[in-house]
Amino acid sequence: MTQPYNIGVKKVSPDGTEIICFFTKKFIYSNFYLCNIEIDGKILCCSEQYYMFQKAKVFKQPLLAESIMNCAVPAVIKNYGRDVEKAVKLKTGKFDYDQWHKIAIQIMMIACLRKFQQHPYLRHHLLESNGAILVEASKTDFYWGAGKSMDQIVDTNWTGENVLGRLLMLIRDRMLSKEHISHVKRRIQEKTKKKKSE
Repeated sequence: MTQPYNIGVKKVSPDGTEIICFFTKKFIYSNFYLCNIEIDGKILCCSEQYYMFQKAKVFKQPLLAESIMNCAVPAVIKNYGRDVEKAVKLKTGKFDYDQWHKIAIQIMMIACLRKFQQHPYLRHHLLESNGAILVEASKTDFYWGAGKSMDQIVDTNWTGENVLGRLLMLIRDRMLSKEHISHVKRRIQEKTKKKKSE
């Protein structure tokens, strides 16, 4: 299951920095973008599904984990993730955000990395964005997003942490580095073969 894709809304800040904004399931960088991802033998409909499934597992909510895996609507999956917090609060009196934040980025990294590893056309666009700043343009999310909407982003002075955008840029840099190393190895092998044949 893969939907038609949109790369993002490209902008140029006053200092000349290229910015690619994304938000909602129609953009490939969004966690709501529908494309099958296989992780640990499970087929997931989007990176959001893996993230919320892991949240339910970590906080021992098997029924919600099952609901998350049986759903293919990212917005509903996100709501199940909120239900995990509610269920834990109901049972223990509080949800341990510190515990979750210690592993949340690692879980998101796995989900996003697999997404771009397993879909060559998505990887191509991620690598093509080299040099641009990727920004989740969510005006309500000050952690994963920029804390601003697409219309509000005109430069790099947003108030949110844009953790998702920064994570995607880190994945992009790692993939570009691996591609460069592979290219250098191929060149060395070609030169070695050429010398042997002379």
